[in-house]
Amino acid sequence: MPFIPATDEENATVKELRQRLVETPDLQLTDHITEITILRFLRGCKGKSEKAYTELVRYIGWRTESGADIIDDHVPKFQRRLDEKLAILGNVDKENRPVVFAFAHKFDNRDREIEEMRYFIIYILETLLRRSNPEHEMFAAVADLSRFTMRAIDYDVIKIGINILQGNYPDTLGKLLIVDAPLIFSACWAIIRPWLDPVTANKVQFIRRSQLEDFVDAEQIPSFDV
Repeated sequence: MPFIPATDEENATVKELRQRLVETPDLQLTDHITEITILRFLRGCKGKSEKAYTELVRYIGWRTESGADIIDDHVPKFQRRLDEKLAILGNVDKENRPVVFAFAHKFDNRDREIEEMRYFIIYILETLLRRSNPEHEMFAAVADLSRFTMRAIDYDVIKIGINILQGNYPDTLGKLLIVDAPLIFSACWAIIRPWLDPVTANKVQFIRRSQLEDFVDAEQIPSFDV
């Protein structure tokens, strides 16, 4: 889904929200709170200014509490996930959005710590955000399920990921491509889909691997055979 530029009304509301944030006692604004960030929260709150303000104040506090502002300092807590290449960063899709490739078969629900995965998810999202175009702050994701087994499904981790994405990175996901999902995953998807906001759910598309180059140029697709 492409970025839709702000309307004049949205721009005016964004400026009002920024001023309110600046004037809020004991609230420390950082470079992470851009006008596009405020616009994303406004849209995530369906245009409701007061709700967007409340969510932005919460979000600013969350960045400190969760470690998002200093996420690179927490890399040792999930370094093995980077070494395993559970997710690969550094590529872009055909809309020039940064894209993460995740490989389900590299995850085993018997061998994980919740906090490890929480930090890892925040790291992935923060890295994508840093690499995104600052004019829209959007990215894409590709999930390879070609070697999916039930050991790769972890509803606790998935719910954490969904809550972090939808609560703290609204309107950043442009597209989620799920590649070669086996029939068994349909039962898992029936559980997961209701956790998604309808706007987010509409960005999810199931495809075959042969269709991936419709969205990502061949040279930007890492090997799936690792």
